[in-house]
Amino acid sequence: FNAIILNNPADSGSFIPTSTKGYSFGKSNPCFNIALDDSQYYSNIYSILDAYKALLPRIKLGNPNYLEPLIRHYIKQIKEEDNVFYYHILLILTNGHIKDMADTVSAIVEASNLPISIVMIGIGNDEFKKLIYLDSDNDLLRDNKGNVSSRDIVQFVPLNEFKNDKEVLAQKVLEEIPLQIIQFYDKNDISPDNM
Repeated sequence: FNAIILNNPADSGSFIPTSTKGYSFGKSNPCFNIALDDSQYYSNIYSILDAYKALLPRIKLGNPNYLEPLIRHYIKQIKEEDNVFYYHILLILTNGHIKDMADTVSAIVEASNLPISIVMIGIGNDEFKKLIYLDSDNDLLRDNKGNVSSRDIVQFVPLNEFKNDKEVLAQKVLEEIPLQIIQFYDKNDISPDNM
């Protein structure tokens, strides 16, 4: 089960671009807008959820998950944007059944040099061992080529542990973001005075 992905640059105003991963209209597409219209943006989380609910009957969600194409899609987008003053937060809802783990690690290692944080919310009752590994709170991720992540950019939150307390869920989802932002700008010698 792959679901809604929010990519919200810090300076996007009040509109949120969205996309979804892992659907099928006969073939799989790694990333598309949940409104099936690339120009559609949403003004709040409720309009995003309404669009997602409207989309569900029209698609078949993919399983297992291939996260690497999605992360690479946003790496490409951020590089094309070429503006370090836009900090991105990629939110992925997933059941944690990641099929391309090595490629996902490689993509996260590459993304760690960009202005992005990735929040992964685990849906369901899985143990989420792969998502816990990607969170890398104790050690930075290392890809198969020996490249090491420049910083921890992934926050994993198991939804079932916090679904009955929205405030704690929000706190857990956002918990590491401020430090991740500070680390990015510190590593790139960008101070608030330069912004």
